[in-house]
Amino acid sequence: MVNLLKILSAIIAILIYFLILLVVLYAYNRHAQKAKHYVEKNSNRVTVTLVNSDVTVLNRSDKENKPKSIKLPHVVTPHPVKSSLTPTKPLERHTLPKKSKTIKQELDKKREEAQKVKEELLAKKRAKEARARAEAKRRAKEAKAKEEAKRRAKEAKAKEEAKRRAKEAKAKEEAKRRAKEAKAKEEAKRRAKEAKAREEAKRRAKEAKAREEAKRRAKEAKAKEEAKRRAKEAKAKEEAKKRAKEAKAREEAKAREERAKKKRQEQERRERANLFDGLKLPSTTPPKNQVHHRSSAMDRIANTQQHGSPSDKNRDKGVVDAYRAKVEKQLRNWSAQSEYKGHSATIKLIIYRSGDFRYTILRSSSPALTQGLKAFLNRLKRMGGLGRHHAAHPYEFNVTFKAR
Repeated sequence: MVNLLKILSAIIAILIYFLILLVVLYAYNRHAQKAKHYVEKNSNRVTVTLVNSDVTVLNRSDKENKPKSIKLPHVVTPHPVKSSLTPTKPLERHTLPKKSKTIKQELDKKREEAQKVKEELLAKKRAKEARARAEAKRRAKEAKAKEEAKRRAKEAKAKEEAKRRAKEAKAKEEAKRRAKEAKAKEEAKRRAKEAKAREEAKRRAKEAKAREEAKRRAKEAKAKEEAKRRAKEAKAKEEAKKRAKEAKAREEAKAREERAKKKRQEQERRERANLFDGLKLPSTTPPKNQVHHRSSAMDRIANTQQHGSPSDKNRDKGVVDAYRAKVEKQLRNWSAQSEYKGHSATIKLIIYRSGDFRYTILRSSSPALTQGLKAFLNRLKRMGGLGRHHAAHPYEFNVTFKAR
């Protein structure tokens, strides 16, 4: 494309150069013809004037090309005057000079001058023609130089235009590439977003399904528990009475705790006795030969050894075991454990009297289960902990959790 433009521009420049040359030659020829006609027209013009006179004798430039009639001056011949006096001296005769020779000389002189003028005109004409030719050559050379400069400028401009177009094409290609890359990035972002949305939808659907499954299982468990409870109530009315009695004992223990805050040792002893009652002891009725509190310490020790009553250490262990069973039951009630079915973890718990606790996951078969347990235990901490207890020191034990 660029070579074609160069060829076209060169052809146009050559045509313009020849056109200018033709115009110069035409003007020069026209000027030469006008000069030739002027010289030929004025070459026959010869003017002869009499000496000491303004009268033109001959003018060859007239249309008739005929000499005008020569008007000679009128000479009056003096007549002799008769006089009586005799002149002492004869009068001189005035005669006209011979003018024919003078006129011929003047004419020759005029012809010579005309010839000189003609030669001068011819020399001027030739000099003018030479100057015109030199001027034409100079102008042609200048025109050629201008055309060459124009051609070079045009070629330089064409090169610059080609460079500019190449640069623009390159810029367009770069812009297209960047637009394509930006579009690809946007498409990748959109696909990643869609994939994330699909994953989120799957996760939510899975959570909803897990919640539904947990509700169903809870409902089934509740139904089973209800059936068991009803069967148990139908079979064992005494167990129900015993539970009522235990509930009444717990209420009495709470009332005693509120009334006797300053007597902590006595209160702890009573609370341990009440919690010990919750462990389904054979009977809460003291034997007939039980020693009253008014007896001495030796008597109470002997009485304990005699009747086989559990010691304080065993009673504390039973309370801890009951509380531990309660904690394990709370962990088993985790609704999202079905997502980690088959996995297990060992948790170390430190539980304070208020129910607040600290935990450490000692071992876990799945990182996902670890994260889920952390979230569940943190939620339990925010909801109030694992339940209050009345021990003087925090409970510390390990619990093994297995997802079902």
